[in-house]
Amino acid sequence: MLFILRQLRRLELRKRSGQYFLYAFGEIVLIVVGILIALQIQNWNQQRLDRVEERYLLIELMDNLNQEAERFEGGLVGINNQVKCLEVIQGYYKDESYTKDELEKYLSHYMASFLFQPITSAYETMKATGTGFSTRPLKAELVDYYDRMQPRLLFLIQTQQEIIATEVRPFLMKHLESFKIFERAVVKDVENPEFKETLFQQVMYFEGLFQTIRSDIQDNLSKNREILAMVEQELER
Repeated sequence: MLFILRQLRRLELRKRSGQYFLYAFGEIVLIVVGILIALQIQNWNQQRLDRVEERYLLIELMDNLNQEAERFEGGLVGINNQVKCLEVIQGYYKDESYTKDELEKYLSHYMASFLFQPITSAYETMKATGTGFSTRPLKAELVDYYDRMQPRLLFLIQTQQEIIATEVRPFLMKHLESFKIFERAVVKDVENPEFKETLFQQVMYFEGLFQTIRSDIQDNLSKNREILAMVEQELER
């Protein structure tokens, strides 16, 4: 009888142990599931916050690009006038296809230079944080635009500015009675041999540089508009 009671007690203890382990296992499963759900909610929330921050950066990037586009458009007007000035100088002294009035009108543009400073606040933030590069094509285009195209354009512009400051402006000021930027330059003697020869040599020397700057401004403006379209598509997602 005592033996039977002991066996029954052992069976009861085993049964209780099994129930305990089953209960403990269930608790662990619930805890793990709860942690996974909490992590998923946290990930969703972080993704939402990242997307909000990304939208703010993309909007700022659009603003930066639009401001740069305006500067490029203004720069094209200026460089087109400078290229036209070189054409007028050649036409006046080579085949008299332009008049003295036209020559003096464009000479003031010859002394001007395109002032350009990239607006990179949004791009620098995107590079530093990695936010805003949702698509690889957009990232590739931005890197090409800001890290390759704009430094090249800036180098050309700086070269032009140095030439104008050290060679063009001092030479013209020596031979002008008066001038107003973008309006008119009054030449003391347009037929002065020194003036004619030096001016013509400058034109032949600088023509390629001015044409290259114009081409680069046009390329930057085209790339700017392409990226703007990509950013607008990204914001519509």
